[in-house]
Amino acid sequence: MSSPSPSVAVPVVKSNGVGSDIRIIVSVVYAIFLGIIALIFNSRIIQIPLNIPTWTINLIVIPLFAVVGSFGFNCLIQYLSCGVVTLGSQAERLPMIPIPFYAMALLLYIFPSLKWPIEGMVQQISPDMRHGLSAAFYTFFMGLYTQAYMNGLAQVCPK
Repeated sequence: MSSPSPSVAVPVVKSNGVGSDIRIIVSVVYAIFLGIIALIFNSRIIQIPLNIPTWTINLIVIPLFAVVGSFGFNCLIQYLSCGVVTLGSQAERLPMIPIPFYAMALLLYIFPSLKWPIEGMVQQISPDMRHGLSAAFYTFFMGLYTQAYMNGLAQVCPK
């Protein structure tokens, strides 16, 4: 009779989530999308219907796009990391997304001079376009930081 062959334990390598390259690409695409929306509406490239004030775009429309886009990207990141999506855990984090956008709007309202580094670089274009560029700049970075943080939370796998 032959003796059983020795077994070799092969460690199971568990995925640590999505690589940082994917998370960076998702964050940058998300931030560019939000920045373009802010540029289009704040510079009046597309006329706002019904003469809605610009501040409603910055306080309602852009945060709404931010929440919807972030929810979709967070579900994608969790699916790529874990192979499953828990919509409840992703939905619980949604109220955190508009907070930086509201903080940015409040900060720019209190200190409008923060717009000058962006608006001052392009004096030869219209005031609406300068305002749109500064809004797009700040929206881009708020979107970038928000989504980078949310990507880290999104790749937590359910137990």
